[in-house]
Amino acid sequence: MLTKGDSKFIIKVSPKSIERRIAMKANQEHIQNFIKSKGWTVSKFASELGLSRGSTSLVIHGKRNPGGKFIGAFTKRFPDEDIKEYFFA
Repeated sequence: MLTKGDSKFIIKVSPKSIERRIAMKANQEHIQNFIKSKGWTVSKFASELGLSRGSTSLVIHGKRNPGGKFIGAFTKRFPDEDIKEYFFA
């Protein structure tokens, strides 16, 4: 969004607009193996991330790209995991 002030244009960028420009992909197989190794269901994994089962399932099965909320929740909940193994641009 551009706003005019004192003859200068100021660009305001929201985190959501940045998030939408970075199209990350999920390594579906790696995430599915991770869930399996924990003995979890998709519902349990979603619960661990604090996200809905529906949106988590869409990411895991490649129907939706993971957004900042998904990736952020994953890295916060599993800080010892190498994020590059699970997500790529």
